[in-house]
Amino acid sequence: MDKYREDILDRGIGYAKKVYFCILLKKNMKQEEESELDRNIKFNATLLLTIGLVLASFYEGMPRIISTYGYMIFFPLLVSGIMSFITSVCFAELVTLNPNSGGSYRYVYYTMGELMGFLVGWSCICTSVMQVCEKTIMMTQNIDLSLFDGRMSNFTSKYLSIGGFENYFLRILPNAELENIILILAVIGVSILGVRKGIFVVYIIALFNILIICSCITIFWFYMDLSKFNILGATEDFTFFTEGSVEGHLFYMNFEVAIFGGAETVKPTTTIPRGLVEGFHIGFMFYMVSVILYSARKGAAEKNTTEPDMKNALWNLGFKTFSVLPPIGLVLCYFLSAIAEIFEATRVMYTMANDGLMFPIFGKAHRRFPNHFNSHIFLAVVCCLVGVFIGVAPSTKWAIIAMETSIRIMVLIAYLVLRYQCDSEDLSLEEYALKKRWVLTNFPHALNKPTKTTHTISMLLIFLSVISIILSELIMIFFIIGTNNTLIFLRIGFVICILTAFISVQLLNQQPVNSRKYFLYKVRGIPFTPMLAITWYSLILMFLPPYIWVKIFCWYLLGLLFYFSYACLRSVEYRKHEAVGEVER
Repeated sequence: MDKYREDILDRGIGYAKKVYFCILLKKNMKQEEESELDRNIKFNATLLLTIGLVLASFYEGMPRIISTYGYMIFFPLLVSGIMSFITSVCFAELVTLNPNSGGSYRYVYYTMGELMGFLVGWSCICTSVMQVCEKTIMMTQNIDLSLFDGRMSNFTSKYLSIGGFENYFLRILPNAELENIILILAVIGVSILGVRKGIFVVYIIALFNILIICSCITIFWFYMDLSKFNILGATEDFTFFTEGSVEGHLFYMNFEVAIFGGAETVKPTTTIPRGLVEGFHIGFMFYMVSVILYSARKGAAEKNTTEPDMKNALWNLGFKTFSVLPPIGLVLCYFLSAIAEIFEATRVMYTMANDGLMFPIFGKAHRRFPNHFNSHIFLAVVCCLVGVFIGVAPSTKWAIIAMETSIRIMVLIAYLVLRYQCDSEDLSLEEYALKKRWVLTNFPHALNKPTKTTHTISMLLIFLSVISIILSELIMIFFIIGTNNTLIFLRIGFVICILTAFISVQLLNQQPVNSRKYFLYKVRGIPFTPMLAITWYSLILMFLPPYIWVKIFCWYLLGLLFYFSYACLRSVEYRKHEAVGEVER
């Protein structure tokens, strides 16, 4: 019996060592990796794709939250936009260092270990599937209501009813929305045709939507009336800042999709950073202008739930013929967002398969035209099953916000670690050799060759600083909720606006380091600028419903089971260390 217990104890210790090794196992960063994929993505494509994704919620999201929370929603949208701009500059610097496919998954893999990188990639795939299903369902509903007056849904509910049930985790619809299959297959079809044809679709959708948005802004410009604006009166209820921040956070999600296609981009070290930062900047300016003009039309400064979308607003202003275009633009925006999500998921699966963390079939390109054919077919089957028969629950929006925000926090922490760990010999970037290291204490102030002890202390300080930020936010939230004093909300809002204004001025002065080969963005105010964005994103997470975390925990638990049962044993990096005897199987 004692021998049996000792055997179990030895196995447990060996498994714990294996888990610890997987947490510390990291992949070496390479400036360029060999790929069988064609390079067809250029600067115009990344620019228009980023603008199109930022403006995807212009027709429905922006009018809806203004009608719900009033014109003061401008301030949380401004703060969220500035935080996303900080994130875009961090992404731009990361792309310059690693212009390969994989995006967020690879950045975390390089700095925080294989296990954390796998969980980030796992989350990217999950959120992409959920958003594709959500976007296609929204497209179906808008096409049904705008073009067919609800006849499509009446037909499916009458003739295609299959029965169903619903519980806490699973939601089987009472009727199969088979019309979603057509849209899902259309999205997959455009993606599977190849990057070159997909870029042409992106051009058409983005340019058409920019034309409609500019026309709407012009119309609202001639119908402004600022006489009813009362900022002091609007701040009596400060729920617009908390709830509106979470809602508005959806506006700036998924704009960084271009970073996942580095291996298919022409001159990725210059094309992706410029398209990402400049595209977000243009989309952000469009939003701020449109929020002011939409709120000021004919003095509609108060909350007005009778105009939840752009179509009704234009109809009430007398532009009945032009009001037909926003529903079409909304469907095209959903279609573009779904294509972008498929693009992200397939590239993450391709990179993870090449690293040994996903099934090898997803890491192979098509023979006739280099494309992620197998992963497209897999996602088509999954999205059809989920989007048609299981459906997307109303709480899916909160789950998407939680997972996307968690990914951004992980990437920003990875950026902080990478900024400290930067070694010009490994990265082969001439400009990066000029950058001094930093730590969170005055000792040591700058190091060229940090020792293992100082390196460990610095990484520990980064971890403790992030934890302290989260704890301080919890204390602040409980204090505010307990006092029920709106003046506290007002003061905190002013402090946040002052801080973000100061950071935004610093970022607007940000100039990239130009050379013949590289176009390198460098974030200023390290480490405090990324930590400000981490603070904001963690606040967003704290305002989400608690039950969302139960579903996310189940998804992460499923990912851990897959990792330790399959991915860990087939990891390329794990096998390298196993071959030299650093770890036992």
